[in-house]
Amino acid sequence: METDLTSPDSLRVRLHRLQPVCEKTDDSEMALATDVMVYCLET
Repeated sequence: METDLTSPDSLRVRLHRLQPVCEKTDDSEMALATDVMVYCLET
């Protein structure tokens, strides 16, 4: 039972650590999509 109560806390900590990484990958994906769109419009 105690493990069930501590699991959400440990997951919350991991999510907090992963959030900046996810934001960076979102930014990279947007930049790549922009580059592809610009390339397609130029050719």
